[in-house]
Amino acid sequence: MPLNIDVDSSFITITIYVTTTTIPAELRPYLEIYMESFFSLPLNVETEDGERKQLTYEEVVSELNKDTVSYTYSLGVNGSFEEMVCLQIKVEASKYENGIRWLRNLLWNTEFTAERLKICATKLFNDIPQSKRDGYSMSATVLQLIHYDPAKSNKYALSVLNQEKVLPNTIQLLDDDPDRVIEEFYRLRKILTSPENFRVHVIGDILKLNQPKTSWIDNFKIIPDIKHLSPVPSARDVLTEYGRHPGNKGYVIELSAIENQIKLYANISNAYTLNEKFFIKIGPTTYDSPDLAPLLVLCELLHTMEGIFWRLIRGQGLAYSVGLKVGVESGHIYLTIYRSPDSYKAYDQARQAVHDLAERKIEFDKSGLDGAKCGVIYGLVKSESNNQRAASESFALQVLKNVDPTYNRILISKVQDVNIDDLYEMLSKYIINLFLPGSSSVVVVSAPGKVEDVREGFNSHGFKLDVKNLNDVLE
Repeated sequence: MPLNIDVDSSFITITIYVTTTTIPAELRPYLEIYMESFFSLPLNVETEDGERKQLTYEEVVSELNKDTVSYTYSLGVNGSFEEMVCLQIKVEASKYENGIRWLRNLLWNTEFTAERLKICATKLFNDIPQSKRDGYSMSATVLQLIHYDPAKSNKYALSVLNQEKVLPNTIQLLDDDPDRVIEEFYRLRKILTSPENFRVHVIGDILKLNQPKTSWIDNFKIIPDIKHLSPVPSARDVLTEYGRHPGNKGYVIELSAIENQIKLYANISNAYTLNEKFFIKIGPTTYDSPDLAPLLVLCELLHTMEGIFWRLIRGQGLAYSVGLKVGVESGHIYLTIYRSPDSYKAYDQARQAVHDLAERKIEFDKSGLDGAKCGVIYGLVKSESNNQRAASESFALQVLKNVDPTYNRILISKVQDVNIDDLYEMLSKYIINLFLPGSSSVVVVSAPGKVEDVREGFNSHGFKLDVKNLNDVLE
């Protein structure tokens, strides 16, 4: 049964969240092509008089554009819950049932063709070189490959580096043995469209609709009654053993494209040399953890504009920015050093600042604490800044995170209660460990001329970083 959330709007947004945990390892890499082709395949539909009608993909796209305001797909929800696929259609309220009918047809009545699959696969493959020139994105990608299970994780299977290997093989197979590939896509769809994998979210002026619920019953008659929904998958479910217990592992990735960017952007920034990301599994793993509020405040205090890292790292020209992120779903805490001319010096300065804080050589100040609280609260309030966002956040809280719909208000109250002593406790419990080789993973993406200096710097601090080329990471 759909979860309907009533908001004052002339439009209806329908989102289907599809759990992907039951996809076998050999089919999971096809998920990107499946999503890319979802709204642009030929369609075999039933007309009002019971006849079957064939629509070409051009007709499907044309009719979709007439009937909808927008349509899209995404992997996960705002960077979280990426073991789910989200398929969304937005329509005028008067076309509510049309939107439901479109989703039904797109889920079950499209026809995979070698031509369309090859076009979608080729488009995805052509986007890869541009992605590989982004050092920041590649550092995140390599971290995912280190910590996520190749057979179970969408993060791994759909990563740029894995897709770079999968897509050419798929394109070739579509030439050599198209029937085999098409059969695999039908098998993938059958698994995905198993009813227990579906969660439906409807946002709009629901109370003014004639048949907000029976429209679903009429259009989804093919779905039998189900006793249990598949559990909402979490990032923790698809971590490798090393992902659950990181430490003493990392890479310096040589990326020559960064040198070109120095020349291209010299007039804007003469320090676009490196992108690094540090990773550790030490954070809270539940949304009701008592540590979450003070940890969020501490991270905000450290990396905010004019904060401690800003002054000691950006202020000395060691990096463009430093960020801290708490990933509750995975249980990981991330430290990112972005656009640094010397990554090790920036890292070492951050490490020294954290130790000086722990030893009270640097003091947290009251005004900084108040500003950090405001920053965290602003982020929570922004997630509900309009009706659409509030409705989406309500669904995420209740259905995906399994917490009370008033969760953000409760968290805001906890944030307001954070004091200086709480910050020191979080510093020693979590942040200090980011800088210990035995409990953290490091990925550095570097211009070729800096690779050895970076590796030697980190290894002198106890890390064991291997030098890799992007093309060799998966070997």
